[in-house]
Amino acid sequence: MSIAAIGGVIGAGMLASPMKLLWTPLVDMVGTLRGWVVASAAITAVLTGCMLVAPATPASVGLLTALAFAAGTGVAFNQIGTSGLLALTVDDARLGVASGYVQGGQLAALGVGGAVGLWIATRYGSAFAAVVIALFTAASSLSVLLVAEPARPHLSVTARGRIASIARDIWDMACNRRRLFVILLFLTPIGAGAASNLFSGIAGEWRAGAAIVALVTGLGAALASAAGAFIYGRFADRFDRVASMLTAGALLAASAALLALLPRTPSAFAVGTLVYALCLGCSYTAFSALLFETISKGAAASKYCALNAFGNVPNAYMPVLLGLVHDRWSTTVMLWFEAISTAGFILIFASANRTIATPRVVAGAGSALWTA
Repeated sequence: MSIAAIGGVIGAGMLASPMKLLWTPLVDMVGTLRGWVVASAAITAVLTGCMLVAPATPASVGLLTALAFAAGTGVAFNQIGTSGLLALTVDDARLGVASGYVQGGQLAALGVGGAVGLWIATRYGSAFAAVVIALFTAASSLSVLLVAEPARPHLSVTARGRIASIARDIWDMACNRRRLFVILLFLTPIGAGAASNLFSGIAGEWRAGAAIVALVTGLGAALASAAGAFIYGRFADRFDRVASMLTAGALLAASAALLALLPRTPSAFAVGTLVYALCLGCSYTAFSALLFETISKGAAASKYCALNAFGNVPNAYMPVLLGLVHDRWSTTVMLWFEAISTAGFILIFASANRTIATPRVVAGAGSALWTA
C-alpha cells in the first residue's frame, strides 16, 4: 500500500472525531450514557479486530477506509458517553483530578496500546493481536457499570421536546458571558501544542536518528504527556480553572522557547521534545477541567462536544501557520513564534479574566480565588 493510501485510511478514522456534533443529540435523547459507553466499546472492539485481520493490499483500501471510519465513529460515541457521564457525576471541586485521569489515561493508551499491539502483531500474528486488542477494548468499558448515573429530565419528553431542550442548553451556554469567554479562549493557540505535530520533520536539524525520533515523538511523548496530565490534575482544582489553563499554556510556551534555545544535538532534541510533551499533558488536563466546569449539567454530552469542537480549531490552523513560518524563515523562528504568540494571548485573556470573575473559595486551597 502506498503512503497516500495509508494516509487516507488514517484520515477516515480521524474524520469521525469532528463529526461528533452530529451524534451527540442522539446520545442525549436515547438510552443511558453508561449503555452508550459499553455498546460503543464493544462495537469498536469488533471493528478494530476486523481492521487487524483485513489484508493490507491496494485492493482492500476501500474496505479498510470504511472500517476505519466506522471504528472512529465508535470511539466518538464512547467519548461522548464517557465525557457526559463525567460531567454529570463528578463534583465541581474534583474536575481537575478527574480530567487528569481522563487525559492521562488516553495519552498513555495512545502510546502504550499502540506499541503493545504492534509488538503482538509482529511476534504472534495479526489474528492473535486482533483478539487480544478487541478483548481489552471491550473490557475497558465495564467499570462504567459501577457508576450511578443521574436521571436526565429531558429523556422523558417527546423527540421534538428533547431536541428543543438540548438546543436551549447549548444556546444558554453560548449566551452566558463567562462561557462565551471560554469559547473565545478555546479558539486561541493557548495550550494547543501544535509544534508537536512537526517534531518529526525538524528532527534532522538536531541530527536525531530514526530510533530517537520514534521514541521521543511516539511512546516517549505519550508517556510524558500522560505523566503531565496526571500530575497537573492534582493541582488543577486548587485555583481558578481559567488561570489553570493559562498557566499550563505558559508552561507549554516556555518549553517551545527552551527547544529553540537548546543546542542542535540528538540528546537536546530528546530532552526538549519530552519536556514539551510533559507540558502538553498539563495543558490537556487544564483544558478538560475548564471544559467540564463550563458545560455544567443538562445536555452534558451535547455541550461537551460543542465546546470540544471549538477547542479543536487551533489544532487545525496552528500546524499550517507554523509550517508557513518555518518554510519562510526557520525552525527557531517557528518555535519562538509559537511561544510569543501564545504568551500574547495569555496576557490578553488573563487581563480579561479579571473583569468577568467573581469570588470563589476553592476547597483545600486555603484562600479565596477569583472565578465565575
